[in-house]
Amino acid sequence: MNVRLPIRWRKVRRDLWFQKAKTLLMIMSISLGVIGVGMIGQSQNILLEGMKESYNASNPSHLSVYSEPFDRGIVQIVRQIPGVKAVEARRLVAVKARKGGEVTNIENKTDW
Repeated sequence: MNVRLPIRWRKVRRDLWFQKAKTLLMIMSISLGVIGVGMIGQSQNILLEGMKESYNASNPSHLSVYSEPFDRGIVQIVRQIPGVKAVEARRLVAVKARKGGEVTNIENKTDW
């Protein structure tokens, strides 16, 4: 049984058959584009997982307290609380400076 294709599909088949180099380039371009999109998506997953592991390996703080200036005695009191592994006191001074139309952020960290 011989079924004739509609004229549109016969033209597509003929163009693909007679222009093999162009057809091959088109197929390769589409394939490389799909592979590139897949690689970008996969690299994003790998980077996010690596950043999460690196953050957890750095022993991040579970609590940060922002308060008025205090002395070192408070640090010693907090260290004596059962279950506290480490205490760190830090003074942070944040300044924004504007010169002309340019704004610059300046941070000064002082560890005790």
